[in-house]
Amino acid sequence: DRRLASAIRVIVNSLVYGNAARFDPAPDGVERPGPYCFPPLASSVAAGCRLLLALFEHELELCGSGALYRDTDGAMFPADFGGGHGEA
Repeated sequence: DRRLASAIRVIVNSLVYGNAARFDPAPDGVERPGPYCFPPLASSVAAGCRLLLALFEHELELCGSGALYRDTDGAMFPADFGGGHGEA
């Protein structure tokens, strides 16, 4: 179910990255770290995601393809139904 998969993705994303990067507004206008705030973990998760995307794109280039679209946590690449690489 795509709806369930999307919901789980959002929840896991917030647990892994969001809580570790959470800062809450205080009444005096200054932001204070949230209860589970740990910036080194948040930056490590973001760096790990970027590393995996770079490795994925490198493997695509070795196969003679490339990413059509890349975002912070995903990428799309061309392929044909026969399992080969699409013609450009």
